[in-house]
Amino acid sequence: MVRAELICGKIACGKTTVAEKLRDEGRRVILSVDEITLSLFDENLGDQHEIICARAQGYLFEMSLKLIEKGVSPILDWGFWTKKSRDEAEAFFASRNIPVRWHYVCPAERERLKRIDKRNALSKEGKTQAYFVTDAIFQKCEELFETPEDGRMDVIHD
Repeated sequence: MVRAELICGKIACGKTTVAEKLRDEGRRVILSVDEITLSLFDENLGDQHEIICARAQGYLFEMSLKLIEKGVSPILDWGFWTKKSRDEAEAFFASRNIPVRWHYVCPAERERLKRIDKRNALSKEGKTQAYFVTDAIFQKCEELFETPEDGRMDVIHD
């Protein structure tokens, strides 16, 4: 069944790992905002970061429609941190009669912290293309995230 797979979760919770597992299950393609932004820009976009991410998301929403036309399920891997972003994604696909399946990735807090340490170490060594997460960035992301309402997520990955 072709549908949009939407990945929700906090920073460093394992969203991309879940997306990769989904991709490996069949005709699916990962659409990642981080992949686009880190490929095109320095990771220190400052005030422009949110504007660039919003543009990348718009582009990826449109790409998802092209994939669906070809019978390929897109996996939107960018967190959907706010209720508003989740509502907008659902409305986008619902207005086109495209089913969605939500995945909520929510490991134990200690696991997330280990992931951040590992990612930061690999980033320093140039062995991964990922954002380096400072304490300030971590705190900002924590404040932005709105936990999904009960019953909204279709699949929980913990």
